[in-house]
Amino acid sequence: MAEFKIPKGKPYQFTIRVVAKDSFLSQDLTDMDTATFELIDIDTGCVYGTAQVGVIQGEPIDGIIKFSLSDTYTDGLIVARGEKIDNYYPKVSYQGVITISFTDTAIDNRVTTIDKVYVIPTGC
Repeated sequence: MAEFKIPKGKPYQFTIRVVAKDSFLSQDLTDMDTATFELIDIDTGCVYGTAQVGVIQGEPIDGIIKFSLSDTYTDGLIVARGEKIDNYYPKVSYQGVITISFTDTAIDNRVTTIDKVYVIPTGC
């Protein structure tokens, strides 16, 4: 089960590698392929803000996409905490959805989910 811990109010970057269907090899990407990342509020089911667009990194044959969340984007995220008796443990606030659309119609578009996205306070 995938999970992210995003610092509130700080820039956050993550990288994914797209693999070809039924293979361990990287999927060839083109400049026309698109990847988006959305955060969905678990309590309301609403999408938070606008989807962040991934950028293909290095050689497209590597299948690597990099996402950057700005400090402005992460500053608006909600920090959820458990009960005081449990030492205010962090609770899951969001679910992440990555959608990859390929220009090559022979390749099926992909959607993957990050089940647990925590927002961690960063202090002063």
